[in-house]
Amino acid sequence: QIDEAYQDSTFKIVGESVNVLIDNKIFEKVEIGSEFTYTSAPHYFGDGYCMPIVAISYNGEELLSFEEGYKNLMKLY
Repeated sequence: QIDEAYQDSTFKIVGESVNVLIDNKIFEKVEIGSEFTYTSAPHYFGDGYCMPIVAISYNGEELLSFEEGYKNLMKLY
């Protein structure tokens, strides 16, 4: 459940983090009903409408670590 404060926001995966998730076979895990846990960047970038995901896991399996995701995001700025 997403907090009401974030319901008008768009979350997306950017930069090299996309390739990390592809390498970790995220598309084999995505299906109707699957639940992922993610962390968005610790600050708003731009207008705050698009919030980049910097960590993601599925059933306790880390697919993108915060350290790697944040590093990849900072390469874009």
